[in-house]
Amino acid sequence: FRSSVPALLDAPDGTVRTFILEAYLAFLSSRASITDDRKVRTAVAAFQIANGLRSSKVNKALSSHVVRGAVRDKNLANLVRREQDAHQRIEALYNLLNNSLLGESIPTVVQDLREKIHILETASKTLNKEIRSKFPDYANLADPTPATIDDVQNSLAAGEAMIATYVSNDQSYIWAIPKSGKVHSDVKMHHFCV
Repeated sequence: FRSSVPALLDAPDGTVRTFILEAYLAFLSSRASITDDRKVRTAVAAFQIANGLRSSKVNKALSSHVVRGAVRDKNLANLVRREQDAHQRIEALYNLLNNSLLGESIPTVVQDLREKIHILETASKTLNKEIRSKFPDYANLADPTPATIDDVQNSLAAGEAMIATYVSNDQSYIWAIPKSGKVHSDVKMHHFCV
């Protein structure tokens, strides 16, 4: 299962993705009684999953806004807007496709939706390539990678620590990440206790 986590973290937000990743997060936190070395590795893995779960649609919307603001060239800004609009249309078409497949689907409608999605995905990839060639920092601004434990520790000053939390429907997770030393993640409680 561990090998499928990167693909799940890269998958679009959704109920099934969240359910699977939160179940794995709960499994990892249940392993709190294992040896110290393994406990640290488990805490690091759980932190990565929680960070991936935190990257929500709101964060993506903010990132989109930041990207548009960072682009000073009007032609490049137009490409960025077109690429972002294409992603929104693709998401809407996938929702329509899912809804039509759940109900009484008409084969011609389903085929038409699939063709539109394919056309938009192809256009989006082309726009993305062009944007990246003219604006190399685009990927980091548009879809920043969640921070790792090492990233956090490298950004802290001596004597500092970061407290990170993730709250699911039925549990809360807390990590204490010091500048150096072991990460602690022993606290787990039901969200109604917070």
